[in-house]
Amino acid sequence: MRNDRARAKVARIELSSPLDLPASLDEGQAFGWTAPDGEADGWWIGTIYGHAVRIRHVNSGDEGAGFLEVSAHDPDLSNGTAAEMVTRYLRLDDDHSRIKNALSTDAVLKEIMGRWPGLTILRQEPWECLASFIISAQCHLPRIKRNMQNLAEACEVNGTAWGQTVYRVPEPAMVARLGEHNLRRIGLGFRAPFLASAAICIAEGKVKLDELRSLPYEDAKSTLLTFKGIGPKIADCILAFSLDHTEAFAVDRWVSRAVTRLFLDGKKTSEDKIAAWGRERFGSYAAYAQQLLFQEEREVAMRKRALPGSVMIRQRRQNRAPSIA
Repeated sequence: MRNDRARAKVARIELSSPLDLPASLDEGQAFGWTAPDGEADGWWIGTIYGHAVRIRHVNSGDEGAGFLEVSAHDPDLSNGTAAEMVTRYLRLDDDHSRIKNALSTDAVLKEIMGRWPGLTILRQEPWECLASFIISAQCHLPRIKRNMQNLAEACEVNGTAWGQTVYRVPEPAMVARLGEHNLRRIGLGFRAPFLASAAICIAEGKVKLDELRSLPYEDAKSTLLTFKGIGPKIADCILAFSLDHTEAFAVDRWVSRAVTRLFLDGKKTSEDKIAAWGRERFGSYAAYAQQLLFQEEREVAMRKRALPGSVMIRQRRQNRAPSIA
């Protein structure tokens, strides 16, 4: 039985609907979370809005969704404040019942939601999200994480929390001072000038990312497309995962394949047309639909490539460690 004193050192967030932390934190929206291992007792460790926090899901022992336990590493940040940050970051303030009811009117999504009932989208800090997705271009997940770590180390914004190394995204001015040459040296390759240019632009105040929240979707997207290295897909990811434009429908190869297979009878269609189709079909909840389709198609591909018991399947099962009872 867990020590009561240890339990008192956390804040608790009651959940009104299921929440899948592995799918939400560690499968393509954000790149800085450490998944629980055999020693971690279910804790996910990462940074939210520049602060190291840890989160774990706890089953309530009944038919309910359970609750989250949250603790902050910074002694000047209360666990209660950390819980408020987690609520915002995980969009627990969204009406998830309403979103699911709306998307369930689509028979295909209704079936997919049965397999991914706890998937949410994130509300990240906009610069962190923008920098991460510039770095993510034409990269697989392990390399994106490695590049993010290299960037944090180069700007000396890495640290240790609960025995794990944690990394945060350096402020734009820090990245601007680092410059394109040093960004190439740490492994960013062709992405280096794009990140350097974006950092300079934001550090100098030419674009204020937070102001894009209040702009119409098309205007906010047009602003993001002025950045070198940001195309329609990355712009939609930034809008959806950090700027509250949940009508964005980011289309990568997985979403394109899913829509083509499940909705378009295999007919090849451009990514721009699929993005417009997704926004029209799913409206203000298009970002949620997009993530469901993204996860579903990757899962289908994984099942085709890997037999049960393979390294890939085992890793997924480890990342979906059972909640603490």
